[in-house]
Amino acid sequence: MKIVVSSRGSRGDVMPILSIGTHLAAAGHEVLACVPRALTDSAQDMGLTHVLYDEDIYHAMQSFEAKWTAAKRALAWMASNLDHQFQVLMAASQGAQAIVSSVNELMAPSVAEYRGIPHFRVGYAPIIPGTQPPPLQPFQTLPGWANLVAWRIVNGTVDLAFGRNVNRLRQSLGMKSIDRIETYLAARSLTLLGISPTLGPPGDRWRYPYEYVGYCFGGDHGSIDQRTEAFLNAGAPPLYVGFGSVGVRDPQALTKKVIEAADKVGCRLLIGRGWTGMGADHLPDWASVVAETPHAVLFPKLAGIVHHAGSGTLHNAARAGIPQLGMPQIADQYYWAHRIWRLGLGPKPIEPDHVTVDGLAAAMDSLLHNGYHQKMATRIARQIRSDGAQVAADRILNRLGASRDTSRRQATDERRTLAV
Repeated sequence: MKIVVSSRGSRGDVMPILSIGTHLAAAGHEVLACVPRALTDSAQDMGLTHVLYDEDIYHAMQSFEAKWTAAKRALAWMASNLDHQFQVLMAASQGAQAIVSSVNELMAPSVAEYRGIPHFRVGYAPIIPGTQPPPLQPFQTLPGWANLVAWRIVNGTVDLAFGRNVNRLRQSLGMKSIDRIETYLAARSLTLLGISPTLGPPGDRWRYPYEYVGYCFGGDHGSIDQRTEAFLNAGAPPLYVGFGSVGVRDPQALTKKVIEAADKVGCRLLIGRGWTGMGADHLPDWASVVAETPHAVLFPKLAGIVHHAGSGTLHNAARAGIPQLGMPQIADQYYWAHRIWRLGLGPKPIEPDHVTVDGLAAAMDSLLHNGYHQKMATRIARQIRSDGAQVAADRILNRLGASRDTSRRQATDERRTLAV
């Protein structure tokens, strides 16, 4: 059986989909992965046959900036690539029996409908409209009724941004137009929530089909380079500061604040260079810079982590049982940074553009010395399952009638969301 897996966006958008693909391939099925050019090496390393989304995702991620500017530019990026996405998926899906995609592939439901095959969309946050806050906006403390209104606004904006072009491409295939993007995305596809229900619980009034599978860890094992290993072994576990694939307005100015804050606290510091380019030419001997390193092997060696609050980094840190501080600036980072705080995993979020040395130092000190954060991190770590990608693959194959579902170890052990 041929299955197309597809994702555009950052490493955090793509790697969970590729991980699901590896489990589908291991079950004996033909898997074709549609990935951005910047992440073809990852697809190759995972043994997947792939085709390319020919776009400069690195440049796109660096250009988004933060808050409403980021939302506006992200929508423009998705709209500008809609035709190319459609063409790639149409070609890749010939002879396929299913399409599995992240939420960024807006044409995937249409292509699947045209082919007469199921579509599974994988979400990295609670993306079904309900009383929980929409992940993509900064206002994460509104009451439930206001969140319902916010969902209508968000979905209305998406309708305006994409509805006409989605219908244009559907009409080119002789398909009926859609009325609402919300129904088009959520009602016609099965949403697989690739997240922990402890970290991101369901909202009230969810009325579209969904299943929790747990975070789809993948491509996060390997070794730590010798220089970083030597630094880790030379003293107390350091705090890690890194922003993964997202950009910050002035990485060198932020690096300077990070170093000054760590100096005030008196802690060792490991800076993740990431796509942001953080890190200084000359660092004190208690600080070091690390290139891209598998989170599964690095994070258990840390005292805590300061990060952009991306879903993948959050889940890896939660699995490692270390305190966290979210510094969000785009997309679902606002939701996850707020959840870190509400769950007691770390202090209140700080946005990179508003960070001060004293404020960051106070947050770092809390990560290191607030026993409640460590207690909650240890407690939640026991509830984070590591086999989300396998569970997702099993659910997909079960729905296709291709394999008996052996994943009845559903996330029931995680559904008891902590009351904090």
